[in-house]
Amino acid sequence: MNRTGWIALIAAMLVSAVPTAIEAHITPAVTLRTQADVIRTFLPNAVKYKATTVRISKAQFAAIASRAHYTPESDAVKFYSGEDASGHTVGTVVFPQVDTQHGPVEVGVVIDPAGKVEAVSVTRVTVEMKPWMMEAERSGVFDQLKGTSAADSPKEIAKGALTGMPGYMADVVAAAAFRGLQLFSTLRPA
Repeated sequence: MNRTGWIALIAAMLVSAVPTAIEAHITPAVTLRTQADVIRTFLPNAVKYKATTVRISKAQFAAIASRAHYTPESDAVKFYSGEDASGHTVGTVVFPQVDTQHGPVEVGVVIDPAGKVEAVSVTRVTVEMKPWMMEAERSGVFDQLKGTSAADSPKEIAKGALTGMPGYMADVVAAAAFRGLQLFSTLRPA
């Protein structure tokens, strides 16, 4: 193949890759509530807060990938814990992100001292997803995640009348909750 043929082949390959990038139509992100608001709201009995960054070992990466069917993008995860006046942990919050074709969704997963979901609260989505996520939140579907543990599969929640994109958002939040539980159970911050 001559030089012109090679250039044409490379150009064709590059052009064929463009539709893949266009399919993910990510719009600007919007904050629904701050991480600090989630921590203060869902750890109301806390009088002291601390942030703990845990580094993920290769064995822990493998365990998380095996259980949660995803691999964290970073080798560090930040957990936010609240303690009551007597120094007992009242809960821990982690903020996993699920990347979708519509953009990233960040969810605050509030975990009680027994390692179960106390609450979930969406912190960040894209402009496009905001109305779908707000409808899913208003439906109360996320309340079904309360009490689930790392041994459960909260991805399978009943959506009732929630269909279409709001139903999809419910699945995304459930996946984030499951990831948060797996991170917590595998890394268990001190």
